[in-house]
Amino acid sequence: MWTLRPSTLYLALAVAGIAIIAALSGSHRVIAQSGQGRLGLPEDWSHRHVIFSNTRDIPLLLKIRQDPRILHQWLKQNVSGPNSGSRVPVEQLQFRTKEPDSDSNDRSVSQDHVDWSISLGGGNSIMPRTKYPAKYSFDINATPSCTNDFTIFSTGRIGNAGQATLVGFNNLYSTQGAAGGFCNHNGPSVKWAYNTGSVIMTSPVISLDGTKVAFVSRAPGTVHVLTLGTTGGNGASAITPVVPGTGNNAVDVRVALNAGHLVSSSSLFVDYGSDVGYVGDDNGVLHKITGVFTGTPSEVTTGGWPLTVSLGAARLNDPVFDFVSKNIFVTDAAGNLSYVREVGNASGACASGAPPCRGFPSVAVSSGSAIVDSPVVDYVTGRVFSETAANGANAQIIQTDTALGSVVRVNVGLQNAANPLHNGAFDSNYLNNVSTGFYYVCGKANNATLDPTLYRIGFNAAGVMNSAPGAATFRLGRAAGQCSPITQLLNTGSGKQWLFVSVSTRCGGTALIGGGCIMSFDTTSGMPAAATASVLQRNGTSGIIIDNVSTVAQASSIYFTNEGTGPCGDGIATGGCATKLTQAGLQ
Repeated sequence: MWTLRPSTLYLALAVAGIAIIAALSGSHRVIAQSGQGRLGLPEDWSHRHVIFSNTRDIPLLLKIRQDPRILHQWLKQNVSGPNSGSRVPVEQLQFRTKEPDSDSNDRSVSQDHVDWSISLGGGNSIMPRTKYPAKYSFDINATPSCTNDFTIFSTGRIGNAGQATLVGFNNLYSTQGAAGGFCNHNGPSVKWAYNTGSVIMTSPVISLDGTKVAFVSRAPGTVHVLTLGTTGGNGASAITPVVPGTGNNAVDVRVALNAGHLVSSSSLFVDYGSDVGYVGDDNGVLHKITGVFTGTPSEVTTGGWPLTVSLGAARLNDPVFDFVSKNIFVTDAAGNLSYVREVGNASGACASGAPPCRGFPSVAVSSGSAIVDSPVVDYVTGRVFSETAANGANAQIIQTDTALGSVVRVNVGLQNAANPLHNGAFDSNYLNNVSTGFYYVCGKANNATLDPTLYRIGFNAAGVMNSAPGAATFRLGRAAGQCSPITQLLNTGSGKQWLFVSVSTRCGGTALIGGGCIMSFDTTSGMPAAATASVLQRNGTSGIIIDNVSTVAQASSIYFTNEGTGPCGDGIATGGCATKLTQAGLQ
């Protein structure tokens, strides 16, 4: 049974119309009525970069419902059911923390009190701090599935016979060391471990039906659309991978990007409605791929594509497509926020020619620091967010409109170009009524220590950021370091809002944890006075993915990799770790 929060009534009207997505393809059928078929729920990097605040504008709702991410957001905010309903207040989950013997940056200390952590191979097998694993819940209307629910991680390593590039796990709802959790299993099972060749430095994306995963390999830049194997041997671990299609029925379709430039920082953004993907390369060029999940993947090389965005050939980050303006927003290593006007565009101007075209103007977000995260776009308010660790004397959050014509800058501490800022997160209040909500970000201290510091920024009724953050702040760590991107979660059972963030070194406002950690905070009543829980994670973490909020044992969790190498819970002593923790308890 689904329940609807009154403040999301109008947004629900858009969700009620999401069944039009069923027309996309039989293999991607989506049915949004409980009990009338399976409703899969993908969760990937793009769900952190596309936001739907509430609105009463019905024509606008009819536009934004073209993106199934509105359904995914609404489900996580409102739905009660066997999978995500009957919620247990996550603050009741028990937790313990582990501190190393000193507050030095001790990278050799193993993790403790985690549900599970599994090696992703040898060497520096980690996802970059700005990138995310992906999670797929097979059916939001049913009990979590040990067999069909899965997470998938890129390893950041070149593939070979002893190293996977992509690893997927099921039996997620389990504990390591002894069989436990809903799955009654000793840690997760490796569902796939594939060697696809070139290193993957960016985030994977999952199809709506969970049968395919799209990703981008670095050298030469290549988009892969991998149909996941269901028969034969699909790899036993990160160090015993298989090649897709060899001894299994997996199919790895590859599209080599025009000009063969490297792709180090850009994930694929998928427009599910048109089955189109966008990806940027390291020479400042944006590429368009058609037939991503339901057709035959291929690059568009006519009509203006591929398109140069950065005239200085700066490396592009993940692009974000806005269904409403039909602009594609992208940041780059030179510190700029730019946009591309797609065909059918109704916002902005072309630098020259007609859409598709490079938009004019761009915004010089930074004066002394590369931007390493992609922009965040609120489809409803038509606002775009980015951040810089150094613009003049300050670290800043910036907000602009979809034509990049009106820019608001908010200082969040002193500049520290050596340690980039990362994406913040909106609380649930913002999603329901922007003027009552906040954007939480990790900035820097306003003194020479440059400590990572949590700020929150409010908005007016039009969705424009206040000119300064709130007076209350929280020191997340000591010594110059950087945070992970922030993740927020609403527990609709308890009504509490939770924030998850890691820091790279000397973690904690009062009690230090050397070597970095991950923390959870209760932000229901505003800026927290203390962390609810904190657990050692070497050098901090990658981007953090959440799954259910559920009474099922071990099924309310977060997933990430740490950013340092060392022992994982499976006893392998090198490389990075794919890790699962329960939510607020971080157990």
